[in-house]
Amino acid sequence: MSENEPTAGEARNTAFRKRSGSSVTARIARAILRHDDTGLFADFPNHFGDKSKGPISLNFLLPLDSELRDALAEGYVMHCLKRVKSADRRYVLSHRLKNGLVTYLAQPYLEATTLRDINEDFLQRFKRWVDSPDRPRATSKPLMRAEVLAAVQLPLAQLQASKEWKARLSPSLRLIASPYPKAHRSIDHNKALSEPEHERLYVGAANDVRDITARLNRQWTAMARIDGAEISIVDAGQSPEACAAWLDANFEHPVPTWYEQGQLNVAYQQCISKAVQNAAERILYPDINEIVPMLVVVCAFFALNPSLTFKLRKDGSDYAFKSLGDVERLHMYPHKERAGLRQRNVLTVTAHPDNPGQILKYLERRTLRLGLMRPELADRAFAHFSFRVRRAVALNVSDLCWKSALKRFADRHGLPEFTLAQLRPTTLDLVHELSGGNIIAMQAVAMHTDAQTTYTYYTSDAQLRRNRERLGEMQMQMERWAFTGGKIRPEDRPHGLADQGAATPGFTCLDPKDSPIPGEVRGELCTAYGRCPECPLALVDPTSPRALAYLVMLNERITEAHERMADPSAWHLRWAPVQEELLTYWLAGWDPGIAEKSRTIPIPELPHVE
Repeated sequence: MSENEPTAGEARNTAFRKRSGSSVTARIARAILRHDDTGLFADFPNHFGDKSKGPISLNFLLPLDSELRDALAEGYVMHCLKRVKSADRRYVLSHRLKNGLVTYLAQPYLEATTLRDINEDFLQRFKRWVDSPDRPRATSKPLMRAEVLAAVQLPLAQLQASKEWKARLSPSLRLIASPYPKAHRSIDHNKALSEPEHERLYVGAANDVRDITARLNRQWTAMARIDGAEISIVDAGQSPEACAAWLDANFEHPVPTWYEQGQLNVAYQQCISKAVQNAAERILYPDINEIVPMLVVVCAFFALNPSLTFKLRKDGSDYAFKSLGDVERLHMYPHKERAGLRQRNVLTVTAHPDNPGQILKYLERRTLRLGLMRPELADRAFAHFSFRVRRAVALNVSDLCWKSALKRFADRHGLPEFTLAQLRPTTLDLVHELSGGNIIAMQAVAMHTDAQTTYTYYTSDAQLRRNRERLGEMQMQMERWAFTGGKIRPEDRPHGLADQGAATPGFTCLDPKDSPIPGEVRGELCTAYGRCPECPLALVDPTSPRALAYLVMLNERITEAHERMADPSAWHLRWAPVQEELLTYWLAGWDPGIAEKSRTIPIPELPHVE
């Protein structure tokens, strides 16, 4: 073979890219695909996932018919270019294709399959195999089966849209529409923590953060007073702070272990005990137990996905501190690859150590030496030092080390075992409760582009229960509205501003389904509009200008009824006692400031009393 003659691999690669009449996406896909003597690979230019770097191997397609192999490889890359922005998701899709279609085609009873053999009947047979409990890697979850089928259908959809490939596909190829229409219902939602658990978790994490930062700040202050380059080895053994200053000044990081120091200097172990060096190293380097509560606070506070929190970078690409006058704010904007959007939050930075802004500032200082050990971790906000392997380590949610540290944190605070993935739905569950079930409010906090995503993936059992309760309450209120001829209107009681059960706006009722007023039915909402002032179950918020405004207007309506009612004795029997209670008790003793505000606050007109 001459020097200029291409190798077999180069010839394959050139042939792979010489097809004409293709779209821009197809041409880019062929430039990304590399088929040579080393195998078949997809070299995505923007491929930088934390867990999986480098080209994606498509060697599992090599045993297939050459035309089918080229079609699937090109369709896979075109789909990734258009729809899959996450490097890790591209890996997942390739594994779905390998463990799905390629495994299916490798069965001994199947004849060699060509591109023209891929038609609607073939896809139906493949789907039945995917649904079979006897196949390799079988799963009972419809969502997982849907992903295996999608790994085949999505590249085929790209080929159908390609001018070049469309003519080479089977005329009877029809993709299966909605093969698993209820797959999302099988999703195992991360269970939200209960309110007491959530409170214990946050309070415990915040207390840990305050204790850790206070201790380290004291030690750093003591360490700063010592010139580590000038003190003797004898002085270095007097305290962990002195030892840390001496080690930091005289050694590269990570510093030698106590045993290694003894081999370098015979006098070392006589002057500095092992306990002192161990304590000194924990001044220099953060261990994972120190990082856990800080990560919990940040993750819970912003309702971020754990993967985003773990990968926060302190170089300005994920967050920044900005000042407006004397107020400093933390601007969070980590990029969520799957959504292709930045998750934006703004928080005022206070002096409290457990404020997320203060935590990130602390970590910027705390992880400086880790960046010296491993430059690739220099920009990571959350990293720790492994004292077992003596190196800086990036946090990973799947690491046994992280899981063990999180379990120790839970045990220390009397919490059940939990994962960081539960904090996001817990926060959204709290938003659901505080907003009265407002899915748009939940969507805003979750930073989802579609409210359906929030509903599908973050609807807890507690939320479903509250939704059912609210629906029942609304139905009872509408029945009461109809029974009273529209006098007791739900719109007069906006959620969060007024009691939903009381018969008269401005009042709160201790038990609206068990009214002591004669004529009311137990188990049904009270319909005694206007008579709350004489009811022993009635309450009024003494700090609410809105409530006072309603009381004043009710008094006006009762006075008007005296003039309107044809039988004055009827008014004296029914409304005189109510007005007396209203004037002598409910309208007496209000704060002048609240009374002033009540005169200008806008409220709906109350119906007339009868």
